[in-house]
Amino acid sequence: MPPAPFALCAACLYLRRVEFDAYTISLESHARWAAIATQLEGRERRVSGARLGCVLAAGAVFWIGYDTGWWSPALALVFVVGFAALVVYHDRLIRRRKRAQRAAAYHEGSLARIEGRWAGSGAEGDDYRDPTHPYAEDLDLFGRGSVFELLSRARTRSGERQLAAWLLGPSASDALRERQEAVRELADQIQLREDMAVIGADLRVGPEPEALASWATSPPELASTSGRWLALGLVMATAATALGWALGWTSPLPFVVAVAAEALMAWLHRGAVHRILAAVHRPTRDL
Repeated sequence: MPPAPFALCAACLYLRRVEFDAYTISLESHARWAAIATQLEGRERRVSGARLGCVLAAGAVFWIGYDTGWWSPALALVFVVGFAALVVYHDRLIRRRKRAQRAAAYHEGSLARIEGRWAGSGAEGDDYRDPTHPYAEDLDLFGRGSVFELLSRARTRSGERQLAAWLLGPSASDALRERQEAVRELADQIQLREDMAVIGADLRVGPEPEALASWATSPPELASTSGRWLALGLVMATAATALGWALGWTSPLPFVVAVAAEALMAWLHRGAVHRILAAVHRPTRDL
């Protein structure tokens, strides 16, 4: 066999082996993460039921114990601590379940790309389409089922813009070799790529990077350290007086005073709070 056809056949066999290995890894990883997500979802339901049972048990014990006189603050503290522990554990289960679902979705996307059913499932890059470009339309760089949709895993506007720039314009040979070397370096880092995809799954393309940078470098609205300590103290005082009132240690007056102080502070800082919320409303999706 001539050297050139032999080399071509060897390259084809190598690519098929790589594709098979990637498909097998993605299939096994998808099944594993989907099973973990299902298991955690069931555990979530049980813990949620335990939280409800704790509340109902506390109410029943309080109702019976209040009439008989054996209700005590220590018993109330047991229910409060138990409920708080269930809340913390439930929150951890939710975060673990969401991570497992994101990992399963990531590997499902990899399977879709390998199986050729990825069209219409990602960003199509229509914002970067230029009908006057010499080859963009002929090569289907943008749109449904385009090269951009196949390649893009970007989560920010700047990432999409960079990929579009690479597709629309030439690059120096040194830059191309650096990108190819980066691809080779990441090819075997399966766990790293999965972690990066899972961490960035909640970030979607949102504001322009210039607007985000302007917001990040703007001067702080609430820079007073004493004000922050005062706000924290008011929150703690409100919680403490509410607990004291609920347990019968104090009258309702301290709680009412603490709530009124919080309301006054919120009213005094309402302008700064509104400006902060308005500033973060758009860029918050990229943070």
